[in-house]
Amino acid sequence: MNWCVILLFAFAGYLIGSVLFARVVSHFYGIDIGNVGSGNPGATNVVRSAGKFAGALTFLGDFFKSFVTVMLALKPRSMGGVFSVDLGISAMLGVVLGHNFPIFFKFKGGKGVSATMGGISVLMPGTAIVGILLWVIIFHATRFVSAASLFFAMSLPITSFAFGYNGHCVTLAIIMATVIFWCHRSNMKKLWNGSEYRFEGK
Repeated sequence: MNWCVILLFAFAGYLIGSVLFARVVSHFYGIDIGNVGSGNPGATNVVRSAGKFAGALTFLGDFFKSFVTVMLALKPRSMGGVFSVDLGISAMLGVVLGHNFPIFFKFKGGKGVSATMGGISVLMPGTAIVGILLWVIIFHATRFVSAASLFFAMSLPITSFAFGYNGHCVTLAIIMATVIFWCHRSNMKKLWNGSEYRFEGK
């Protein structure tokens, strides 16, 4: 495997992932998203601070920056001896790493759920469909975004294996689940002690 090619795609993905749409969208609303609400530059905090439309724009931006990056990475059947699926995996890992630890914002980023959904939708559409549907069901049942995200993460390794995706994709699913759980450490504590933010109403 040509590691130079792998690293090149990962680095390109990292730079793209470092563009945080929470920062971009909230800026147009005159808000510094890092200093309001939870301080997290993600769609949930944008909804709380600037409204549902702003939050939707943020989610779509973070989703499609990953979706498009991975799709483009899959275009060549191979490059430097690296097959397209591995190019896509490298690009997605870079995007999520950039989203969570963006070089443009002092390495203080989001939690990677939207970006993971976007990339997985290209690489493992079956896994993405089940995971996103599960997210929607859990959110509407509990009104906790964090709980929905954790169930989404748990589903990734299980469904990627169940749908028969190759070993590299299953490994990616395990990594993404681990990253999401790691980034939701504080949310899990709040869920446990009953202090987690809960969306009310429809």
